[in-house]
Amino acid sequence: MVRAWLSTQAEQHHTGWLRTPTARPPRSFWSAFAAALDTRSQPRGPDDATAFEHALTKARELARPTTLVIDDFHRTTSATTDVDMIELLGSSPLLHVIIVARRVTLLDSPLLSGRLEIRHIGPDQLRYTAAEIDELLRLHGFSNSPELAAALARTRGWPLAVRAALGLTHLDRVRSAPSPKPSLASTRAPAAIRNLRQFALDSLQLLDSRSQQLLLAVAQLDSMGLRQASTHLGCSIDDARTAMQQLVELGLVTEVRSAAAHVFASHPALQAPLREHALATLAADERRRLYRARGREAAGTHPLTAFALLLAAEDYRSAEHLLARHFTTLTAAPEHATRSLHSIPEPQLLLHPTFVAALLYLSYSLAAVPESRLSYLFNLWQRGLHRRLPAGVHTQPGPIHLELLAQAMVMHRAAGHIQQARTIMGYVESRLTPETRFDGSQHGDAPVTTPHPGTPYDSYPTIYQELAATAVTTGDFRRARHILRRLQNLSREPAAPGAAAATEWEAGE
Repeated sequence: MVRAWLSTQAEQHHTGWLRTPTARPPRSFWSAFAAALDTRSQPRGPDDATAFEHALTKARELARPTTLVIDDFHRTTSATTDVDMIELLGSSPLLHVIIVARRVTLLDSPLLSGRLEIRHIGPDQLRYTAAEIDELLRLHGFSNSPELAAALARTRGWPLAVRAALGLTHLDRVRSAPSPKPSLASTRAPAAIRNLRQFALDSLQLLDSRSQQLLLAVAQLDSMGLRQASTHLGCSIDDARTAMQQLVELGLVTEVRSAAAHVFASHPALQAPLREHALATLAADERRRLYRARGREAAGTHPLTAFALLLAAEDYRSAEHLLARHFTTLTAAPEHATRSLHSIPEPQLLLHPTFVAALLYLSYSLAAVPESRLSYLFNLWQRGLHRRLPAGVHTQPGPIHLELLAQAMVMHRAAGHIQQARTIMGYVESRLTPETRFDGSQHGDAPVTTPHPGTPYDSYPTIYQELAATAVTTGDFRRARHILRRLQNLSREPAAPGAAAATEWEAGE
């Protein structure tokens, strides 16, 4: 593309091409830069100590418009080199530079781009639009199909993946190619999914063993942060960043930045076949470690994803804690939650009654669920709560003690055990007041750190609602009104989403 553009500028501009085949120190790079600007047959090279100054002088001495292409600039880019490049370009109105690179350090940032006119052409500008893909199919006589549409959607317009999905080998001039003559062969859709699978496996073979290990790990997850990558590879954060950046530069991994996290995800065109390959080649224990680590990492920001990963890792204890803390969020996505909950074996349901509470909550509103199923789940819930709370409110507290007690209160209320529900209601309410945090001073219980109003756990508004419902059931309307006022105050208090959850997972509970 660059060469084609340069061929149209040859009459107006002197052009040059500077390759950066290997990592070079800045002084060596500027020496080559100055030499590329020097039109003499035997240019004089400077001492390394004055390389940049020499390049600056050559730029100022230009007598005609000059365009210099710098290829593979990512091998030499740094904060210092990028700043120097801006200074050099600003020294001569006759010099134009085209930089071809997989990444730059500061050249595309507002810090430098505001000083000169810089046009950035990146993946977003180079990817095919939907209209261009339709034209591509027409030019090659491909008929569309559900499989082809699904495969092309995964490519997200990445030209290399589009070419692979269509089985094409020469796209350089495809937009100007004449329409092919119709034939039986040209009206059949390509085996796009199979082609993408081969493309993914071929891409894997281009990597060294460490990069393969990292790419397969990322493909099994929704995304991966640098901390988990460093743990998985057994290296430093800086080495993990370098390894991940190489995958980003190849287009195999995409970088996702947000206020809450900085993570990396497998490109959709590659993820399914690479995940399938990983399932066939990686040990089950290794996969569970990956799921568990990512689940704990995502717990504070993406509870739905974290819940599914923790269950896939068979880390039922952590999954129950997450569900207890984010009950409202997780049950607000009923299809996702039900699918995850149905994967849990019955012995684990008995050991972790919060799973059963969620199943009951999701099942009561479904007319298709028979009463026998509801009765079975309620009985399982009762048995599980009795196992976890053998002494009721006097049971030794644990990480989700209040959540389990709130469940027991609802269970007793539903079973008609009003006095037991009233007792638990008073106990739980006293430990949710902002003035008196639970410190073990009552009932002889051991100390436990229990969040109070203002916590980001979305289970606490639900607990307040159930406390109010229990107060109404027992006829204590004054208490019900008081509890609902506290709920209103709680809803007004700002909280940093996920902060407490993230701290808990980092501490490993």
